Amino acid sequence: MAAREPAPGGGAVAGVTVAAAAGLVGMAARFADADLASVAARADELRSDALSLADQDTTCYTAVLAAFRLPENAPDRAERIADALGHAADVPLALVERGRDVATLG
Repeated sequence: MAAREPAPGGGAVAGVTVAAAAGLVGMAARFADADLASVAARADELRSDALSLADQDTTCYTAVLAAFRLPENAPDRAERIADALGHAADVPLALVERGRDVATLG
């Protein structure tokens, strides 16, 4: 994260943060007196998803950078940029959804 590199960046940090939150929810559910096994299981799923999305964010943003590095006269440059940006925008949205799901568990 601290390297002078564009990726991984904020999306990866967001993914790890959501994963950590899900991990804490899972841990708390396992310590609870009530039977919260389903909450713990769902938290585990969300943690796994968030870590996967953190990796995907880096991959998607790398594709955006590659598309912008294409020669300006490349015939498919605009289409590749638009496609890469579209995919790159999907990951943060999915992370927000997972964060919401973690916040509302229980």
